[in-house]
Amino acid sequence: MLSSLFEYLISLDVLPFYFVLVAVLVSPILIKYKIGEAREDQIKKLFEVYGKHNVKEIELIDRSPKESTKFKVKTLTNTEIITMVPGYKIENRQIF
Repeated sequence: MLSSLFEYLISLDVLPFYFVLVAVLVSPILIKYKIGEAREDQIKKLFEVYGKHNVKEIELIDRSPKESTKFKVKTLTNTEIITMVPGYKIENRQIF
């Protein structure tokens, strides 16, 4: 019985369907792993931390997927370099 089920799954009629199904289910996971966090969500988090009225400009300095992202945030009073790690957490701030 197991061999007949195995032969049915390998048949050419059903095999392309399984390839498409696996590709559709696995590709979003691989894309998320490869790309990392969305930049729009990171910038949204920075606006939440600083408040929208204080931020003049946010500039991307360095991006290492799955490790950290560095932003240069210019506010009304100073300029800071922010290191953001996965989970939208701010690791350190350098004030200039």
